[in-house]
Amino acid sequence: MYNESTTMGTKITHDESSNGVLLEQIIHQNQIVLENLTDMQKKMNELATRTELSEVKADTETIKKALADTSRQIYSHEKRITKLEHQAI
Repeated sequence: MYNESTTMGTKITHDESSNGVLLEQIIHQNQIVLENLTDMQKKMNELATRTELSEVKADTETIKKALADTSRQIYSHEKRITKLEHQAI
């Protein structure tokens, strides 16, 4: 059984009123979900892509190789300097 009430000249059953309240709650919840999804999308756009990460990885490998080569050259130079110092004495 539905009870009737009058709001601004329009008869609304309490069942319809309850549906209106539920609809408002659902709309509000959907707005919150949409805001969260928008925030997540903005954050995702700020993250590096796979391509960018692959480029960084390749650059890191190049740097490692260059550092290893430089270390070998320094060691070789130190050995030669030490040998020359001993010869000078």
